Amino acid sequence: MNWITNIRRGAKEVLMTGPSRLRAFFAFTLAAAALLLAQPAAAGYNAWTRLGLDNREVGCLVLGSEAELYAAAGYDGSVEGIWKSADGGETWTSASSGLPWPAVSALAVDQTRPDTLYAVDGVNSQFLLYKSTDGAATWSSLGRSGARSVLVADRSPSRVYVGLDHEVMSSADGGKTWKESIVYSSSDAIFDSLAIISLAAGRSDSSTIYAGSDMDYPHESIFESNNAGDSWVQRSDGLPQQQSVYSLAVDPTNPARVLAASSAGLWRSNNGGSSWTLALQTPTRVVVLDPTDPSIVYAGTLGQGVQISRDGGAHWSAFNEGGPNRFVLSLAIEATGRRLYAGTRSGVYAFEIAPVFYPCVPALDHLCSLSLMRGRFQISMSASDADRSVLAIGEAVPQGDEFGYFSLPQLTGDSALPEVVVKMADATSLSPDGGWFWVFYSALTSLPYEITVTDTATGQVRTYWSDGFCGGADTSAFPGGAAAGANKPSTVRTTLSASGDTLSLLGNRFQATLTATDPRGGTTAPGMAIPQGDRFGYFSLPAFTDDPNFPEVFVKMIDATSLPGGDFWLFHTGLTDLRYTLTVTDSVTGAVKIYQNDPSDPIRLCGGADTAFSVTSPP
Repeated sequence: MNWITNIRRGAKEVLMTGPSRLRAFFAFTLAAAALLLAQPAAAGYNAWTRLGLDNREVGCLVLGSEAELYAAAGYDGSVEGIWKSADGGETWTSASSGLPWPAVSALAVDQTRPDTLYAVDGVNSQFLLYKSTDGAATWSSLGRSGARSVLVADRSPSRVYVGLDHEVMSSADGGKTWKESIVYSSSDAIFDSLAIISLAAGRSDSSTIYAGSDMDYPHESIFESNNAGDSWVQRSDGLPQQQSVYSLAVDPTNPARVLAASSAGLWRSNNGGSSWTLALQTPTRVVVLDPTDPSIVYAGTLGQGVQISRDGGAHWSAFNEGGPNRFVLSLAIEATGRRLYAGTRSGVYAFEIAPVFYPCVPALDHLCSLSLMRGRFQISMSASDADRSVLAIGEAVPQGDEFGYFSLPQLTGDSALPEVVVKMADATSLSPDGGWFWVFYSALTSLPYEITVTDTATGQVRTYWSDGFCGGADTSAFPGGAAAGANKPSTVRTTLSASGDTLSLLGNRFQATLTATDPRGGTTAPGMAIPQGDRFGYFSLPAFTDDPNFPEVFVKMIDATSLPGGDFWLFHTGLTDLRYTLTVTDSVTGAVKIYQNDPSDPIRLCGGADTAFSVTSPP
């Protein structure tokens, strides 16, 4: 059934019924989000719970794959060994086979190969580096006498750094061969024992490494290498000279922001260590950043428990609801940012962080709902990111009385790009008994989303769900009999205007054209381009609708070539049951790619995405 042809040309025929059901993929409804906000300390969320290893000093915590957690209960020389949990800390088993003491003072996981771990083991200054390739079931020695700390740099699966006395050694082959680099040299024999006890990497694709030292005598305590450890410079200006730096963290989105946990407190630098300010005065053992939002910082202190900063370390507050031991020796946080683990002097604790809810606040540059059909219908949208446990309310961008779109700046960082598109059509004239208002929606995102449409004349509410990229059509959404509120003047001033048959995107590098076919009659006609900027635009189908300025197919492109392994990304979708063919040409390479929708289910409107435009065949 060609809805647009019917409504635009007034065809008198039986209308298709709306969808009998729509699948609910949306993870958290607004009601659920409101409940979470109203009950911040609800059972299971926002409070510390004890996980085990009771009465043990847990000096190291690292996360493996999925629910795997490794703990080293060997802080300060106590002989407890490595423990492993395969269920997020619910149960623990010993994982020290092959470690001679075992008294582990450092532990690291290769996140690209989570079954590969490195551990520093030893007592009385007799420390060696050990490696496991089977998830800590067995360990073998890599030597490196005097090892004190270990780091596996992200995105470099074989790049391992080991801190020793006054030097750092690196291996590019998983520990088979090593390269030595002197961090600090001095004619004073006292400083030969300067131990590198903490290491941290900068951006995952860079060669910036920071090293922190353990020293009982006045001395520089932090060093930086910008060439993968080949050479080092001191970065201790503004720091007390007599302190031990136990932990370092570098903001992956802003490598100039570095935090250092030390015996003299927590220090913060916004210029790559050129200068430092004291952020927490209490001795601090460990600092970690939220992977989903590096402005959220957690610090494990020696006496004040866990502290949290939500502004990159400038301001702090206690994070001890439920009461872990106040002497926190280690922290680990899941990639989702939802679960934080703390190793203390009395075992392991976990903090389950409630899903984040981002409301929409109306402002001069955006609305929180679309007002369509002369103001009679109010439309809102929300989307969920399950990986980050985030629910966000879309910002509305009206583009006429019948059409608009929603952006998701809280999830994408961009308030201008369309993510979900919605249009309505007044089909009440097609039926003598009042007819219906029709609702069409689809998406240029893979995120699950929810649309709520409210008829202000009757109070009727319709809710639609989608799992992303797809949408739907409801041609029996709202009856047209109620007249109240139907003649409000439209406040939308946006005018869409077609301009030729080619849509130019990303600095005119990409040229997009479109044809559409009515499968019922076989008629094929070109689309008319409606540009909306450098990154997205629409196509109208005037041969079928008689309206060159009404959007039916939507296209956006993103230049993601700056990302590791990145490419040009293309997204497309339509609010029509016509079959369309989108042809996109790269004017630089001459590559041509063709995309089509699938109109086989006329009430399920689906588009698609291509995140590898340079690959020959589209998905």
